[in-house]
Amino acid sequence: MIDTLVSDLDGTLLNAVKEINDDDISMLHQWVELGHHFLPASGRNVEMIRNLAESYHFPCCDMIAYTGAQLLINGETAAEYPIEEQELMNFYIGMSEFNEEIDYQFRGIDNSSFGLHEKGLFYKKLVLGAQMKRSDVVQQPLENYFSLDIKPEIMKIFFVASDDNAVKMGHILHDRFDGIMTVSASGETYYELCSLKANKGIALTEYMRIKGIEPCSVAAVGDAENDISMLQAAGYPFAMQNADPCVKAYGKSAASVADVIRQCMKSNGEQ
Repeated sequence: MIDTLVSDLDGTLLNAVKEINDDDISMLHQWVELGHHFLPASGRNVEMIRNLAESYHFPCCDMIAYTGAQLLINGETAAEYPIEEQELMNFYIGMSEFNEEIDYQFRGIDNSSFGLHEKGLFYKKLVLGAQMKRSDVVQQPLENYFSLDIKPEIMKIFFVASDDNAVKMGHILHDRFDGIMTVSASGETYYELCSLKANKGIALTEYMRIKGIEPCSVAAVGDAENDISMLQAAGYPFAMQNADPCVKAYGKSAASVADVIRQCMKSNGEQ
């Protein structure tokens, strides 16, 4: 029986305007009411995931945050994998030649953000962009991080490229940092870098180990490169129809999260 549903958020459970469609939330509530488990797996931090769960009234005691760098079980951190300070410095120095073309943030476990540019690509795409409509983004200058006596643990680097150089920057990131950090795309112009010990698949595998469940009872759905490891770890992987082409080879096609839930319920004989 499929008992646990693991879902990416942005681009999967959340639509283009960062909301959950009525059909998806209705089926998610049905899934939970049947006694099954739901595990959100996102690049977002814990607070953002909890706020979303509260808005749509679904349980969120367990979650994968920061693209797998933090795992929560029963509301408590079960595993965390921050990026080493030296790796952050190496990234800062190694990418400095491209500072006019790129933007990125260090995301701290305390929800702090340290940004390369005050009003760079990150701000233009995610703050001013119609999809986000956010006014609560606060970031400190990146230089502040390196000057702190006590530094927050950095869980991921969120990297933004321009529309016309995203492919080039993706190749550069993989060439320079594969084997040093986990590098994955989370959208056409967005990349996430985490500790080499961290990705969604590692976090899901640790979750299954702690909870004592087998992959054959887990379904997972995602849409981006950073979801591939999660799909590989689950017994029933699904890729959204709008997923990146590189993702579609790793899961059965699904039109929506509601579609995934219906397929799982049918497999369980619950529909």
